[in-house]
Amino acid sequence: MPAPKAPVLDGTGKKAKDLTLDESVFGADVKPHLVHEAVRAELNASRAATRGVKSRGLVAGGRSKPWRQKGTGRARAGSTRAPHWTGGGVAFAVRSNFVAKVNRKERKAAFRAAFDRWLAWEQSPSLPGGCPFMAASFELDDRPGPVRDFVVQNLRDWIDTLAGAARIAVNEGHFRADLDCEQFAHDCQGIGLAFVHASRLMRDPKAHQRAAHAFETLLQNCRAAGRRR
Repeated sequence: MPAPKAPVLDGTGKKAKDLTLDESVFGADVKPHLVHEAVRAELNASRAATRGVKSRGLVAGGRSKPWRQKGTGRARAGSTRAPHWTGGGVAFAVRSNFVAKVNRKERKAAFRAAFDRWLAWEQSPSLPGGCPFMAASFELDDRPGPVRDFVVQNLRDWIDTLAGAARIAVNEGHFRADLDCEQFAHDCQGIGLAFVHASRLMRDPKAHQRAAHAFETLLQNCRAAGRRR
């Protein structure tokens, strides 16, 4: 498979040449279902799960039949923990645990896929002004009002999402235990801002490469000991 390339635009917006990108980042096969699983795991982890009842499989006792199958004159029964028995389990029990596990390779692929798609979206021809949230943050930073409040809230939600994803990675042992998740989210946002400046304002032909290298370095520094690949 040939290395992926991206067009480099000159000051007039025309294509000047093609830039070869890092194949390990931009040449990877993007699988949307991995991103979906990572997002689902994060949303599930944020659920309080304050309700909980026991199904028949969780109630203690009931290991043997309460009486023999025939000859007693009573209805047949297999366990005293059936839902229709007093003290038995609950039928269709409410879930109390919503944890969804995502293994290390899947989470790594999901991070890279999301990052790659974000860069591609920011460079999409359908967005001549680039990322609308980035552009709005520069335009509305000193202009109070409902539009600015909307942009601020969306950026805060995005940063909270990044921090939440880092917390899940820490809990599952993919990132080191002493990682500052808020700082991780801040660094990710900083890479995005630097990429927009280098790509849109400075027309740096290596903007993609520098952003990819910064992202890989960040992930490498966050990984737990013994997980360097």
